Amino acid sequence: MLITPIPHVITFVQALNDTLTVSFQSSGLSRIQRRWLVIMLMGIGVTGVFCWAAFERCSLGAFKQDQLRWMFYHSKMAWSSLLQASVRLILNHYRLSSGVLIFDDSDRLRSKNTRHIKGVHKIKDKKSGGYAQGQELVFMLLVTPMVTLPIDFRFYVPDPALSAWRKQNKALKRLGIPGKERPKKPK
Repeated sequence: MLITPIPHVITFVQALNDTLTVSFQSSGLSRIQRRWLVIMLMGIGVTGVFCWAAFERCSLGAFKQDQLRWMFYHSKMAWSSLLQASVRLILNHYRLSSGVLIFDDSDRLRSKNTRHIKGVHKIKDKKSGGYAQGQELVFMLLVTPMVTLPIDFRFYVPDPALSAWRKQNKALKRLGIPGKERPKKPK
């Protein structure tokens, strides 16, 4: 149950907060943010999934999914600093001093109505060979002899200058303008 948190989770979140304040010179997490993070970690540990409804059910209604979701979307947490601080904490705890950085990317196809989804652009669908709207996530992983840790992730977004050039070049080709007279491809 999520109502009574495990002491190890509380200790981890407090150590995470300390790492944020010392290593990243930030104000750290507020009391509410720390409590919410404990609930999230407990929810993932108990249910094995990241699902607001499952967290509400496991807490017997003590934590409403609307409240948990609101905190996730509207709280001013520095997510990248939080991830980096947690990785630093794990590396120090297990005394890991060497590893290999690996970059991995994955495509996520989305629906046709994607104006409000971050990082969506036209990507080549590897299964069908066609094109679709989707996101390309790039992950940076640290692989050590003991554990593999996610370090950071970003959405790949095409260069806007290159996209504008392609659009302009295509329109000029349709008009029959020779390649010498069209603008050069940006670097």
